[in-house]
Amino acid sequence: MAGTSAAQKITKGTRTRQFIKDTVLEMYRQPKTKSVTLDRILKATDLTVGAFYFHFKSKDELLEEIAIDCCNDYHAEIVDRVAWDAGFFQIANDIIGSSYQTYIDNPSFTKMMYAVVYKSPKAYAGWRKSRKILRQRIEDAITSATQGRRKVDLDPTFTSYWLLSSLEDFLFSVFMAQGSQKLRQIASSKEAFVDQQAILWYRSVMGEDPSAIT
Repeated sequence: MAGTSAAQKITKGTRTRQFIKDTVLEMYRQPKTKSVTLDRILKATDLTVGAFYFHFKSKDELLEEIAIDCCNDYHAEIVDRVAWDAGFFQIANDIIGSSYQTYIDNPSFTKMMYAVVYKSPKAYAGWRKSRKILRQRIEDAITSATQGRRKVDLDPTFTSYWLLSSLEDFLFSVFMAQGSQKLRQIASSKEAFVDQQAILWYRSVMGEDPSAIT
């Protein structure tokens, strides 16, 4: 019998590694996620402790890698959904609407980011790296939209950070935090969540209401 080739071993190892990551991510998709312990991972994957440690040095390393994958997917999906050559009001609508929809479609992404990113320097660095592309595109859109349009100087870099951070904080407040039920009732529908914030984004950047668009 021919021995297993190096390529076959790599392929099998890659599949097992991805299977572990997919299994853990599925745990975060559950409405009420319990603490993801190594014991739960082993039971769900039917792996031994030794098999697990063959693929990952620790549970933390596994969660960090999943969180970074989620961040990359989350931000890339938002960037891909935006019509960047449109006017700023449409861009704002696309960014906010895409952020909302990506959360609704993939709540495990957001759960992973909030559960792991702020606890792990490595995952946090991955989040910042994937977020940087979206933040830079917002800055470029602000620069393009305001060129020769405002009497008061507006710092596009500062404004892009401020707008994106406020969107992220609001997503957390509406969907993740144990906060105001009234806020959740008012803002959890896509129409309210997107429309109201898009108006505020446009006012902040352009210094006028969207009704002034001709």
